[in-house]
Amino acid sequence: MADPSWLDKNNITSVRLKTSTGTVEIGQLEAFGLFGQTFLVILYSLSTFFALTGNTLVILVEIYGRRSARNLQKFLINLAISDLLLGVLVTPFIYTDIMLGRWIFHPLLCPVTQFVQLMSVFVTTYTLTFIGIERYVIFFFEFFGLTYKKKRKYRNSDF
Repeated sequence: MADPSWLDKNNITSVRLKTSTGTVEIGQLEAFGLFGQTFLVILYSLSTFFALTGNTLVILVEIYGRRSARNLQKFLINLAISDLLLGVLVTPFIYTDIMLGRWIFHPLLCPVTQFVQLMSVFVTTYTLTFIGIERYVIFFFEFFGLTYKKKRKYRNSDF
């Protein structure tokens, strides 16, 4: 088992509330209240669940289905994988950080989580951009009746 010496249990963020009867010190997790905690747990759990199931279904449909164009299929699978990374590998860490108000995991996981989050958002943004460009080009060629023909280097009579 790993040595959890990096986790300093004495350094806990707390909130002090002044009331008419005196000052009450509560932990950061309790600062949200029961309704806030319940709401955040349900929100993040549903978000992670739908990210996992929805994107897995998209990947399966795109792999085994034959309806979308081959180019678009690659983009949609790429988009679903980046959303899976964000929903499964990043969301639980963000949830824990928000609820507790501090990072409780190994210090090495903090930059790794940030990298995965930034990479996933980057891939999602560029995938959506490329889908838009590809759809525009297809529309442009169809609308104006243009065709793309490869120029042959040799004619049939050359062989």
